[in-house]
Amino acid sequence: MATVRRAAVAGAFYPGDPRQLAAEVEDLLGGVEQLEPRFGYPKALVVPHAGYIYSGPVAAAAFDQLAAARGIVKRVVLLGPVHRVPVRGLALPGADVFETPLGRIPVDARAAEMIADLSQVVRSEAAHAMEHSLEVQLPFLQKILRDFALLPLAVGSASVDEVAEVIERLWGGPETLIVVSTDLSHYHVYDEARRIDGATLVRIASFATDLDHEEACGATPLNGMLNVAKKKRLAISLVAACNSGDTAGGRGRVVGYSAFALREDGEVRGCIGSLEPARALGEDVAANAAGAAFRDPRFPAVTHDEWPQCSVEVSLLSTPKPVRFADEADLLAQVRAGEDGIILEYNGKRATYLPQVWEGLPDKRRFFDELKRKAGLPADTRLARCRLWRYRVVKWRQEALQ
Repeated sequence: MATVRRAAVAGAFYPGDPRQLAAEVEDLLGGVEQLEPRFGYPKALVVPHAGYIYSGPVAAAAFDQLAAARGIVKRVVLLGPVHRVPVRGLALPGADVFETPLGRIPVDARAAEMIADLSQVVRSEAAHAMEHSLEVQLPFLQKILRDFALLPLAVGSASVDEVAEVIERLWGGPETLIVVSTDLSHYHVYDEARRIDGATLVRIASFATDLDHEEACGATPLNGMLNVAKKKRLAISLVAACNSGDTAGGRGRVVGYSAFALREDGEVRGCIGSLEPARALGEDVAANAAGAAFRDPRFPAVTHDEWPQCSVEVSLLSTPKPVRFADEADLLAQVRAGEDGIILEYNGKRATYLPQVWEGLPDKRRFFDELKRKAGLPADTRLARCRLWRYRVVKWRQEALQ
């Protein structure tokens, strides 16, 4: 019979009633100002873990980054600091299932086996029993991902290398998401907290691995994750930051919160092109490069300071060929994920995804759902009613000149 780790802070850190909780999570995610579809999703997130009234908006800004991950991410590795029960190392739970008012999440037994031989990995039911740093993340993950397995790790005393070794074992591919739970400074006056946290945000963004617990209560798992992320050359971006004085608390003793997203392929900053030749190739490349950098309405214009971190990719399309298919199943069978660029057209609306987009949207149905969304079509638009073409690309990549 499965053993269940029941919700310990429901009704305190977040609503205990399922309907109220679902509505609050939906409201928090709905309050994130991001209306355009994203390419792919982060490999890792850094999120705060206070009560939703305090840090919920910052956490929501991070989890909203996972919109394209549903159906792809099947394993979430969740690391947070222990607050109540000391532990040496990284503690797996004794339970087989974690429960929240929104339902049950299976613990990933296979992932646990992958790290079971490491000396810094232990089991501690007590470390997990009342730990809120992990629990408060679960309703967001349930709302966004819906179907996934969880590997929760309550992190106590451990070195950077010990944490990093565990994360590297569990890194996986697009099916695995890493989430590190941490708040920032605690109980300073508002202006002092902003100064301290501002410096900490800079250090996190520079992949510092010597953060202390005065800067971030989850410094131990955070340092280990940043160590791995730096080795793997992930791109890191600050998603949101504030403190409890900005949300629901007084300004005499505040707690700081931040959210970061880390991506394996960096962030797309613009993508504009021509589907049919209308001018000389060199002129077309130059015009579209400028348009991608400065006039793509989905992204802010690239700044001078960002340019050294940018790269430019040019894709030369083959002549698009119509896709003839009997029904949606036939279409999905014909399309070659990772190879075909797709043009979709219906009722005067048109959009395309290059083959590179498959890297972030490897699921075919999800790929077409997002392509319909990009074209401005309703989600229930039937593919059988659309006209489709496919093409291949030859591409070149150039790192920005210093």
